[in-house]
Amino acid sequence: MIWTIVEIEEAKCRLPREFAKYAKEKEITHYIKFFEQFNIKNGELYYDGEKISVFPKLAVFRGYVPELYVHLEKRGVRIINSAFTIDNCRDKLATKRILDKNGISSPKTLHYKTPITYKDICTELGTEFIVKDRFGRGGTATYLIKNESDLNKVLEKADIRRMLFQEYIKTSYGKDVRAYVVGSKIIATFLRADGHDFRSNITQGGKAFPYEMTKEQQARTLRINEILKGEIVAIDYLLGGDDLVLCETNSNPGVGYDYTMIGFDIPKMVFEYISEQYFTL
Repeated sequence: MIWTIVEIEEAKCRLPREFAKYAKEKEITHYIKFFEQFNIKNGELYYDGEKISVFPKLAVFRGYVPELYVHLEKRGVRIINSAFTIDNCRDKLATKRILDKNGISSPKTLHYKTPITYKDICTELGTEFIVKDRFGRGGTATYLIKNESDLNKVLEKADIRRMLFQEYIKTSYGKDVRAYVVGSKIIATFLRADGHDFRSNITQGGKAFPYEMTKEQQARTLRINEILKGEIVAIDYLLGGDDLVLCETNSNPGVGYDYTMIGFDIPKMVFEYISEQYFTL
């Protein structure tokens, strides 16, 4: 049995619907569950008011509810991704720290707990830099700062403890490279580009194009996934001139875009991995 756990508003999104289709084809019991309907009371798990007595073999998380995935792991449910992977991908500062310790370079990044001035940041990062929410996703709460006024507008409405200040890689304006890693294999790599914004996220209007990584870049990508103990992870790179520069990682990558037009049916490839890894005798 598999649970795909999503927020209610994502019920009609592509991945849970595609998983349901592929599970039916392979005769694997599959349920779509909603985070909002779970409740933990006195050490027991309830769904829509009813106590759960039968747990799935596997649960695919499409969100972040720590108490739920910790509870399920204690019940022996295999979580994709694991609590370790989710925690270290969701928090961009945690990602930076764990990868730095393992020799994986990325743009210079600063984190402050108290107010900071534009001048102080410029001393470290130059006059243009990126500010992003360390827990943000889909390109939301990510800003290109070009002057003091830009910074003040962001900090007026942001909790500085949540924000990261990052070196701006100008050569990557409006484009990046995403690699999907499933298990220990790279199943897809593509360039994301947006001619109207510094962000390239598909959710922000970007489009995907075929991209081929070098063997060294592929090896680096698999090493990053190994460090993060990922099973289904997207690893994003900036275009740094002569080479790719790690930007961030995502344990809950978006799959709503139809990548089949560039040769990748990502939901199908992910489910094939799940089926072969956990439901093949």
